[in-house]
Amino acid sequence: KARLKSTIEIAEAQQKAKLRFGSIGSEGPWALLTMIQQGFDIIETVYPYILTKLGYASTFWSGIGTKPETVIQSKIDLRSLKYSLSKEPLLPGCNCFTCKNYTRGYIHHLVHCREMLADSLLYIHNAQLMLNLVSASRTHIEKGSFEDFYRDWKMTHKN
Repeated sequence: KARLKSTIEIAEAQQKAKLRFGSIGSEGPWALLTMIQQGFDIIETVYPYILTKLGYASTFWSGIGTKPETVIQSKIDLRSLKYSLSKEPLLPGCNCFTCKNYTRGYIHHLVHCREMLADSLLYIHNAQLMLNLVSASRTHIEKGSFEDFYRDWKMTHKN
């Protein structure tokens, strides 16, 4: 009963503040940026979780760090044998705990063996990239340059 009361109180506060809530479900960073561009304040997503459960790592540019010329793929499948001997982090230049401490090869091994640690490490990385994208968006909104950032991001991620 107390939980329902707090949910109602939160909904009432959102209504008073005129906050816009949206859900992108399992849609990825494209949908997140589009919702931000459309003026949504609170956005729910299960994208990092779904990627994690499927053994994927996000590789899109999160708006933080050096922008690549183009992003060939926005995720990599760590079940693939081509990553079994890789010494690279999931995303070169990423500053998350997983990328600073583990390689694609090691995480491939964990995914292949169905170790619980694989899910933990992948989720840390996948969630951090989405949080970085939101943080970069917030910074550009405050500077008044979000539309340029959004257009630039779309041009970088042509797939």
